[in-house]
Amino acid sequence: MSRTMIVVAGESLIDFVHRPQLSAEGQSGPLYEACPGGSPYNCAIALGRLQIDVGFLCPLSDDSLGALLMARLEDSGVTALMSDLVQAPTSLAVVSLDLEGSPSYSFYRQDTADRQLEPAAVTAALPDQVEAFQIGSLALIEKEDTLSWATAMDAAIARGAVVSLDPNVRMRLISDDSDYRARLMAMLHLADMIKASDEDLDYFYPGLAPEDAIRRAMSEHAISLAVLTRGKEGATAYTAAGLSASRPAKSFTGDDEEKGDSIGAGDSFQAGLLAWLKDNAKLTKAGLAALSEDDLTQMLDFAGTIAGLNCAETGCNPPTREQVQNLAQEESP
Repeated sequence: MSRTMIVVAGESLIDFVHRPQLSAEGQSGPLYEACPGGSPYNCAIALGRLQIDVGFLCPLSDDSLGALLMARLEDSGVTALMSDLVQAPTSLAVVSLDLEGSPSYSFYRQDTADRQLEPAAVTAALPDQVEAFQIGSLALIEKEDTLSWATAMDAAIARGAVVSLDPNVRMRLISDDSDYRARLMAMLHLADMIKASDEDLDYFYPGLAPEDAIRRAMSEHAISLAVLTRGKEGATAYTAAGLSASRPAKSFTGDDEEKGDSIGAGDSFQAGLLAWLKDNAKLTKAGLAALSEDDLTQMLDFAGTIAGLNCAETGCNPPTREQVQNLAQEESP
């Protein structure tokens, strides 16, 4: 493929989300809605809807759930880089929501499609020019998976990619803590930019305040841009040059009062960061190094808008570029 694009690598799965409002009178058990998901998949969908040229790097199943995943990629303008379907089931996650709409997950990924990772096949699926390589989450949980993704990351770097990492640590899935930590630290050493929650940072640097932890990570791994997210408390961006900016989280009300949860909020936020950098010709090593405090503020506001609009919907349902532009026009004086 001769195009230059952002590549998002990692898992895809189906979220089975408990929907109490779907339960009918006399229903003997809870009802679940099947929603395409997975942190990298969600990020790719959000980028596609923002009209960014993006490819999703992940094997998809030939089962009916794989078809659902593929259809949403196509509808959102995302290129499925591994278009040959595999004969393995789609990964699943059972999602429960608390009273504030915050999700908790149980994952089922044994021998599933997104883990059929032949290093040569994954690398061969990359486009000739890679503007950015985004990875993280469950893709880096298992050692054998990480080896394949690391090979693809090395190939992407050789093709000019800026590396973006979202650890999105899932404590319940980590079987070998020291091995996982070492592998993630090696990935961090290749990253040009990272997004990490305060929970992620507490895992890597226990006992340190989040601000101190993220600055330590930047120093130890020569990271140019780091964004610390705190959910409803907003986010702070830091540069290697010592600049920083903070912005509050954004909240929007959807048309339907029964809609709204935080599924995919962080993934949509990540897409917003990458899209803003792309839109403003900053998605290069030199561009990241030259970010100003005003740039950081604008970037966080844009990413916060993408995440906030997503949270006004049910499940991961990030906004289109048109929706974002219409909102900007409504808010302009």
